[in-house]
Amino acid sequence: MKNVHVLPTDKPSRLLKSIEKGNLFLSNRITCGSKWINQNIYITSDEEIKEGDWFLTDDKRVEKCAPDWRAREWHKKIILTTDQDLIKDGVQSIDDEFLEWFVKNPSCEFVEVNINSFGECHMEGDDCSCYDTADQSLCKLYYPNYKIIIPKEEPKQHLIDMMKGDEELGLYDESREIKIEDIFNDEKREKVKRVIHQHKVLQGLSLVNPAHLQMTSNGHGEFPDSYKLTEKGIQYIIEQLNKE
Repeated sequence: MKNVHVLPTDKPSRLLKSIEKGNLFLSNRITCGSKWINQNIYITSDEEIKEGDWFLTDDKRVEKCAPDWRAREWHKKIILTTDQDLIKDGVQSIDDEFLEWFVKNPSCEFVEVNINSFGECHMEGDDCSCYDTADQSLCKLYYPNYKIIIPKEEPKQHLIDMMKGDEELGLYDESREIKIEDIFNDEKREKVKRVIHQHKVLQGLSLVNPAHLQMTSNGHGEFPDSYKLTEKGIQYIIEQLNKE
């Protein structure tokens, strides 16, 4: 389930992509140049798209919801961005902390986003349905304030590092002889304990959240009920494996 989208732009941007090497980097000022391609980040959600909201289409176009227009299920509301035009129109800007993290983890396609606060309502006084009530979440006219939950580390790299460690330990080599000195090696003993713990976790793990799995077939053929892990499912498994 992807909610982080990076799109090129012909307008000035702090996030840049090198043409020569293809890596991302941040500039200290909003700029343009000939050796890089300017980029904008759009973080989307499945929230209801209302009049005046910006959204991303299935073919990666950024559009604004017009009056008397109904969004389709494949349209995603843009809730955070680096696009200066959208920021000027009320979309919340992505903070530097996430930008710096994203440059180091450019393959990230999903981040968890929480509503940090509800801000202020568009309307005033008795015109607003949430007037004189503590629960502004009931009002469809509030200005939400979002907080990105930055992953501790990039999920795919975490799995790669974990597999490299297991390979070094010899867990994939059935013919490897167990040496007596390895039993008293603290580092290797801790690795074995971690592998045993992770094996137990995986044995008892259940994936029942629809956000964790997605069907990869149309219900026909040799594998009619095939599923694969989503990015959120991978993160969930990693979180469970890291629990002591």
